Amino acid sequence: MKSWLIDPYDRVIKPVDYDGNWQKIAIIIKAKYFEMHEISKGEDLYVDEEAMLFKQTDPAFYIVLPKLRKTRFIGYGLVVNNRITNRFGISPITSILSFDHG
Repeated sequence: MKSWLIDPYDRVIKPVDYDGNWQKIAIIIKAKYFEMHEISKGEDLYVDEEAMLFKQTDPAFYIVLPKLRKTRFIGYGLVVNNRITNRFGISPITSILSFDHG
């Protein structure tokens, strides 16, 4: 499944191997618990559910989400494309994402 890791520590977005097993999401984003936000139909963002416990100065990223507007997430994120067409590539991700270091 086409997937990208959002790494606010190195300020990069890189493709990752993700086989669709939901249990591997926590490993990829280095989180104990995670939550999902829909970017668009079939395109989801997974983030650390406990990020609110992080220091506000920890590396973060902003992403424009439907219904939530520009939203700040601390820690890693994983964008997963569940659509057969895999139309969501790195260029569209960068157009709705920016990095922040607190």
